[in-house]
Amino acid sequence: MTALLEVTSRGREVASIDIERSSAAALFARSEWTSPTTIRAPDRPSVRAIADGFRYVIHQPVVLGFMLVDVNAMIFGMPMALFPAIATHKYGDPALVGYMYAAPYAGALISSLASGWIPHVRRQGLAVAIAAAGWGI
Repeated sequence: MTALLEVTSRGREVASIDIERSSAAALFARSEWTSPTTIRAPDRPSVRAIADGFRYVIHQPVVLGFMLVDVNAMIFGMPMALFPAIATHKYGDPALVGYMYAAPYAGALISSLASGWIPHVRRQGLAVAIAAAGWGI
């Protein structure tokens, strides 16, 4: 794409330099590529694999707690099907439905951008419980 734009704006010389530069970069990347020494075939999806996953979760109380808190927050704290009725009857403006649908994604973006402090939290279980409680509000 850049080669086409440069052909129309500055001539063929720039396009050929761009193509040569891209080719050199591709060759360098290919020469620096190292393949893994052992490649393990992925497990085939099966009922047994699902059962193994459930067994793991049951024996790991922290993972089980995180999953239960998250499922609870998603089921009871995210009534997206009710957004049109809430916008119309509670706020009196059906045009607010778009903002209501966009709000979780905007919040996810803001949370992602401001998440640098998360690895430093000592009691991560408590932080997840507080976040899930805040999600439902």
